[in-house]
Formats: sequence, C-alpha cells, structure tokens
Amino acid sequence: MSYVVIFSVVVGLILGFGLDLAIRRLPRTLFPELRAAQAVSQIPPASARVGRQAPGLSWRAQCAQAAPTAVVMLLGVAIAVWATNRFGLTGSAAVHAACLCGLVVLAGIDLRHYLLPDLLTYGLLGLAVIASVAGLSNTGLVQTLCGAILGYAILWALNACYRRVRRTDGFGGGDLKMMASLGGWLGPAGVIDVLTLSSLTALVCSATFAMMKSQRLSLQSRIPFGPFLAVAAAALMVSKTAGADAG
Repeated sequence: MSYVVIFSVVVGLILGFGLDLAIRRLPRTLFPELRAAQAVSQIPPASARVGRQAPGLSWRAQCAQAAPTAVVMLLGVAIAVWATNRFGLTGSAAVHAACLCGLVVLAGIDLRHYLLPDLLTYGLLGLAVIASVAGLSNTGLVQTLCGAILGYAILWALNACYRRVRRTDGFGGGDLKMMASLGGWLGPAGVIDVLTLSSLTALVCSATFAMMKSQRLSLQSRIPFGPFLAVAAAALMVSKTAGADAG
C-alpha cells in the first residue's frame, strides 16, 4: 500500500469525524429552535427522576445509534481516497473533496431535520465559482453561472406548478438553492441529469419504504429531497471526472 493511500485513509477518517460532528451540531448552531426543542425533549419525566435509573440501551439500539456515524466515517474515507487517486495532492482534489463533503453534510442534516442550511448551499455555489475561475474544475465560469440559474429556475417552475395545483409547496427553498449549487458544479447539462436521477431514485426508495412499512404513498407524504440530490450529484461528478480521464 502506497504512502498516498495511507495518507488518504488517515485524512478520510479525520474528515469523516468532522462531517459527523457537523451533521449533529451545525443545525443546532444555525437554528436555535432545534436546540431549544432538543433541550425540552431531553428532560426526563418525573417518574424516571424519582424511580430507578433507566436501563441502558440494548446492544441493537447501540448499533442503530452508531450506524450513521460509521456510514459517515466510511464516506469520509471514500471521498479522500477518490479525490487523491483522481487528482493527486492538488487543489482540484481539495475543492472536489470539499464539494462531496458538503453534499454529505447537507444530506445528513436534511434526513434528520428536513432542513438545508443556506450556509452550506451558498457555500457550495461559491466554491463552484472559485473552482471554475481558478481552473480547478472541468466546468467553465459561464457554464457554472448558467447551470446555477437553470438549476434554480427549473425547480422553481416545477414548484410553482405544483403549488398552483395542490395549493402547497412541493419543494422547500433549500431544495432550490441546493439545485442551484449543483448546477454550478455540473453545468446546464448536469442539471437535467441530476433532476432525472434524483427523482427516479426518490420515487423508488419512497415506494419501497412505504411497502416495507405497509403504508400508502401519497402526494402528501413528506420526503427529504436533499439526500437524493446529493447522491445523484455525487454519482455524476465521479462519472464526469472519470469520463474526462477517458477522453
């Protein structure tokens, strides 16, 4: 095993720890109402305070709690190894790894809280502009700006149509901003690919989950769309850079 791979794994573990920390603590920092709600939920009932100490978590419950952290840690390692293997120890590796890390944090927060913080969505868009200007990505500045505008506009138009028919929003404001940032990274052509892939994935996963839970999937079902956007964008980014190598 080369020293670069060992270095990437070590950096990835550190990266994964930071990503897990961001997913858990960043929402409480950016949204005080979440911190207040969590503080209330952690107050034990009177019967628990005066009675015996509550039993510890079972082995299965402990594994369930540790599973998300393990997944994020593995994603951190995968990002670091892929970036250094694809770009070497360069600025391109750093910006692409930062983009993928941002997608992991956005997906994790959206899964937990149905929120996509502006700090991260605007940050990803700003990073896309910086990468294109500095020549650290395969997307030029014009493509970055056009992709961001197109990504936001398409999702806004779809939401407007949905709101006109259903009298409620189909997408949150965070979804629109995240789509704009992804369009900045992947360009106008990538916008259509991301929307198609993420929509199909969301439909299949939601239907499968509803069947497993013996529930009926309806238009009123609340589904966090950010994770599906993140997975689609990450897959396209990796395939796009691989295609650039082949070309």
